[in-house]
Amino acid sequence: MKESKELNPRLISICIPTCNRPGLLEEAIESCEAQTYGEFEIVIGDDSSDERTAQMVKRCRARAKHPIRYERNRPRLGQASNVNRLFARARGARLVLLHDDDLLEPHALSTLDTCWRAHPLLTAAFGKQRVIADDGTPRPEATARLNRDYRR
Repeated sequence: MKESKELNPRLISICIPTCNRPGLLEEAIESCEAQTYGEFEIVIGDDSSDERTAQMVKRCRARAKHPIRYERNRPRLGQASNVNRLFARARGARLVLLHDDDLLEPHALSTLDTCWRAHPLLTAAFGKQRVIADDGTPRPEATARLNRDYRR
């Protein structure tokens, strides 16, 4: 029988699955570090085929204000199993799934914390998404369509 671990009720675990996209992952980590909410960890599951991501994470750890826990998956787990493994490794009682090609707005975790406090039995929350081009240019039509299609 598996031993259950004690989860920190205030800690938010930002779980990031990644595969061969160290540049995008670095931007995602930077968006995490810019959060106004202070009690979080970043948990990374890496399915990459080379060492570039591990090297980039090492550099990010050196300047990070929050814990970055990194694991390279050998053999590769694939998207669903990588996410499941990240959730199992999380030390926080509250989870955020952030894909390596996504960014968090600076108040994202504070906003989620407010929701969790107002609704302690909350199982899942989905916020509106903002679509941007690779160069960071906002794409308002794509943003409106995405949020409408997913009823956000």
